[in-house]
Order: sequence, then C-alpha cells, then structure tokens
Amino acid sequence: GTYRIAIDVQHTVRASDALTDGSSSLHVDGEIAGPNQARLVIRDVQVRISPYQDQLVSGSDGQEILLAGGSMYKRQGDQWVEQPQTLSTPGLTVDGLLLLEVAKNHQLLEPIETLGGTFERVAFTLESRDVLRFMLQQAGQYNSEAELRLTLSGLNYGGTGELWIDKEGYPAHLGLDLTISRGGSNPYQARAISNTIFSDFGKTIPVSRFDPTFGPVSQKSTSPISGLHVTFSRAALYLLAERSPQKGIVFVGGRGRVDVLCESEFRSLGWEVQVTTEDGSRG
Repeated sequence: GTYRIAIDVQHTVRASDALTDGSSSLHVDGEIAGPNQARLVIRDVQVRISPYQDQLVSGSDGQEILLAGGSMYKRQGDQWVEQPQTLSTPGLTVDGLLLLEVAKNHQLLEPIETLGGTFERVAFTLESRDVLRFMLQQAGQYNSEAELRLTLSGLNYGGTGELWIDKEGYPAHLGLDLTISRGGSNPYQARAISNTIFSDFGKTIPVSRFDPTFGPVSQKSTSPISGLHVTFSRAALYLLAERSPQKGIVFVGGRGRVDVLCESEFRSLGWEVQVTTEDGSRG
C-alpha cells in the first residue's frame, strides 16, 4: 500500500585515522507506493569534520531521488537521470519496514501515551548476518558466493530497534540504532541512528509520480513518439485504462517479483492482469 515517511538520520564515523573522524545528519521526506517504488526529498544535509569542529559542510538541499523498477534516479531539471547501482544502507532510507523481516528477539514493551495517542511498542534486534543477506537480496545480488565474500570482507551491520504501532495496527514510528564496522587494513566503526514517522496509509498517490518517464515537475510523459507508434510507460497506460469504457487484459512484468508495478491498480479498475518476470518468480 501507499504511505508517507519522514526520517531523521544521525551518523557518526570513527576511522583508524583520527583526522577522518566525523559526523553527519540529514532529513528525508518520502512517498512510498510499494517495496520498490519511492520518491524522496533529502534535506538539511550537514557533515561535520573532526577534530576540527568548525569545519561544517552543508550538502545540496532538496535533492530529489526516485526508486523504481530496481533502479535509482536523481532529478535534473524536469528529468529523472538513472544512477549507477550500489548496495543500499538498510534502515536508513525507505526500507525500514522491510528490514523487520529479519528482526529477531522481539519483546513487547509497555504502551506509550503521547499527544498523538496511545501506541503499542515492540523492541527487536538485527543480527549482522541477516542484515547483510538482506542487502544482497534487495540489490538482486544474493547467492551463496556473494554472501561469503561479504562475510569475509569483515563487514558487520547490526543493532537494535523499536517499533510503535497505532490503534489501527499501522506502524507509526520506527527507531533504529545501528552499528556498521569493518576490520582489515582500513578499519572503521560507524553508528547510525534513524527515526522514521509514518503517515497517510492508503492515501491515493498518482502512479505517474513513481514513473521515471514522467517529468518530476511537469508530470508529463517523456516517452518517445515515432510516427504512429507510441511507447507508453505503465503510468501512462494506467491513465488510459482508467478512462477506457471497456475492460481488457494488461501485461506487466519485470526482472523479479519486486519489479512488478501497478498490478493491484489495474485490477482495481476491473482489468485482467497477466504477470511475468525474467527470474520466473511470477508468471
């Protein structure tokens, strides 16, 4: 389903060379439409370099990011520009709820009362091996050899968390306290604390906002047109289906299960949906 997030992240790093120690902070506002569909705005980026505490570097404010179809895009003007594939940092962006799949040692805490209401609380732990496997799976790179290489690299990524749940059963707040460390010739240890507020579950968000072929400002399709042959994005096809007086069949697909977009939206219009994926996980 759809929902919105607001994330605050605090990050500190201690490397083997004290001159490279530092800290950073940022705020992220986002719209989420599924496991692999998100539109983010990164604000208030600050990086402090120590031990020289007066060296404060501020990053570009209001940077817009789109995650769609297994790819990441950055906004440049009224276009989305695809970026090189990298491993994500679980829990620090839009995948906090997905990370709960690998959470362990769940403990029910006392409910908490705030001005926003009463919330149930659940504490949990995140073990490094589970989180590293999750990273590879999210990047579509998981296999036993890749997992072994990541383990032998000396990378550790784990920590603790706490989830607040509202009276309707929706997540309201997710707090994570993560430690990321690596040994070897260039060791370092980092701590990341993130706090995510969730809202607007189930609210309608136009599918075109998650389509890289739509201009992020104009919301107009940038799909190429050649003669009478038009290449429609799934968002443009959805708009046509929504206005069509007759129902039909629509074919959707992707590299894997998480890349299948707009299936439920087409079904809600009364269309028959045929799904296929390259890896065989659907269809």
